[in-house]
Amino acid sequence: MLFFFSNSSYFPWIPLAFSSNLTRLLQNLLFRCGTPTFGGRPRMKATTTPVPGVQPCEYSRAYDAQSRRTGIASGDYAASVGYANGKASMLGWQERTTSYTYRPGLNQLSGFTTEGTSTARAFEYDAQHRLTEIKLNGQLSTGYTLNEKDQRIRVESEDGSYWKFRYDGKSQVTAMERRRAGEEEQVTPGLYYGGFSYDDIGNWTETSRTGNTYYYLTSNILNQYTDVSTVWPMNTWNPTYDVDGNMLTGIMGWSYGWNGENRLISAENGDTRLEFSYDYMGRRFEKKVYTANVLTKHEKFVYDGYKLIQVLDALNSDAVTMAFAWHPESTGLDTPFSMMYDGETYYYVTDGNKNVMSLIDAAGTKVAEYVYDPFGRLLSSTGELAEINPFRFSSEYHDDETGLVYYNYRYYSPELGRWISRDPIEEEGGVNLYAMVGNNSVTKTDYLGLKQYSLSEIIKEGTRGRYLKTFTIFVGGAADSTTKIVKQHINAYNKVRWI
Repeated sequence: MLFFFSNSSYFPWIPLAFSSNLTRLLQNLLFRCGTPTFGGRPRMKATTTPVPGVQPCEYSRAYDAQSRRTGIASGDYAASVGYANGKASMLGWQERTTSYTYRPGLNQLSGFTTEGTSTARAFEYDAQHRLTEIKLNGQLSTGYTLNEKDQRIRVESEDGSYWKFRYDGKSQVTAMERRRAGEEEQVTPGLYYGGFSYDDIGNWTETSRTGNTYYYLTSNILNQYTDVSTVWPMNTWNPTYDVDGNMLTGIMGWSYGWNGENRLISAENGDTRLEFSYDYMGRRFEKKVYTANVLTKHEKFVYDGYKLIQVLDALNSDAVTMAFAWHPESTGLDTPFSMMYDGETYYYVTDGNKNVMSLIDAAGTKVAEYVYDPFGRLLSSTGELAEINPFRFSSEYHDDETGLVYYNYRYYSPELGRWISRDPIEEEGGVNLYAMVGNNSVTKTDYLGLKQYSLSEIIKEGTRGRYLKTFTIFVGGAADSTTKIVKQHINAYNKVRWI
């Protein structure tokens, strides 16, 4: 049987048609760029997938008898995963093998090592199975002190400097301070400091941050910021929104454009303009940057599920500029493992919040290092690859031009501490459709810009990540026969948001 989507001419990277066999399993989706194929029972798995705008335009996956992914390949890119006792035990990439170990009888990761490198990681937990330390090559990388509410009240770095946080009754971060080692009794302000005040539903009303930056904010009944003022330097912005709640004009001179699926397709400020394109799963596969109407950057992106694995330079015949490997899903690490750039491989060092703290080479030497405040504002960025590496706060893609962080479904503004569009899953992700993880990214994280999760819950479960099949398909209305058939084939195997 062959069925056509009612809006197939809208965009070249949504499905044109799909077919099913007599067992009513989805077999193929037809695209302008090729046809992905799916394995059959017991679970629907794509074995080949088209890559928009790239020739050759597909990558392939391999699975074992338990439908677990064992490999992925695309051109020169290849990665493999091995399993033992139901969990990922090995990652193979760039001719090196990484081995994972777990706590006895638990899904919690205890560490991993990569042969031929000085990049070993170890994880330590308290009696409640809460993460308390991450070690790099036997030395403290990040340490946590938690209270009885599972809130992280102190976060220590490898150099002895540390963050201290305070929370209100709703577990929202109200104060932050970062101090050098040995400054515990000092009265003077720390390296970085600030405070946050909220209204009853979680909108900022006032914030103060290092550098005498004070924000005073006014919200409307839709929880949209309509007035943002700073004292030093003195500025006032009046953000505007379209009828779907997408921000049209923001702060610092930026204006935004959106398509019919509420995806950001343009951002403009002065003579700088960015344009974005998306595929059938809502993933951003193309980014263009214009300066004074001249195309200065044109990148294409290749994904494995929702994980970015390659960046291509479209101004240089689609040459691969960066390639990434990610930790296997069952490790519980929804973070990048390594990056290949300019012929060399570098390894990510992340904290317990998924934030990229540094990038190191095989010898353990830092080539990039970052410091963030609890809302993801970049406070410090050093190292030769600090601006090259795109993954920073929450292990998500950072657009240097706009300062926004791309979470697949939405864009996050660290400066405003919130999303610039409504939550696609509406109140299921929280009563405030613009708030970021309940104003507490110290102990919570967001999945794809859709829904918040407790970091302690993720660590205890041992599995959570963007390998999960969460995506949106735009087809006909609720009574449309095509819609019903697609839902029938996909709902049992994927977590789908239907529009």
